[in-house]
Amino acid sequence: MKAIGGLDRDILWMFLLEAAIIGLVGSLVGIGIGLAGGLALVEGLFGAEDVSFVVPWQWIGISLGVGVATGMVAGFLPARRATKIEPVEALSYE
Repeated sequence: MKAIGGLDRDILWMFLLEAAIIGLVGSLVGIGIGLAGGLALVEGLFGAEDVSFVVPWQWIGISLGVGVATGMVAGFLPARRATKIEPVEALSYE
C-alpha cells in the first residue's frame, strides 16, 4: 500500500480492523461453544430436576468486548511494524 501512496495511518487502521474482526469472530465462536457446553452440562447434571439455564446477557457483551480488545492489542505491534517498513523492502519481500 505504501508503494501506491498509502499513508501510515491507513495501513495501521487496516491491520487493526482486521485484528478486530478476527477477535470478534473468535469471540462469537467461543460464546457459541461456551453456551452449548454450559447448556449440555446443565442438562446432563440436572436434567431430571427443574433447573433452568440462565444466560446473563451482559456477560456476552463483555466477552465480545474483551475478544475484540484482545485482538486489537495483539494486532497493534504487527500493525505498527508494518507502517515502519519501507515500500521497496516490502515489495522485495514478496
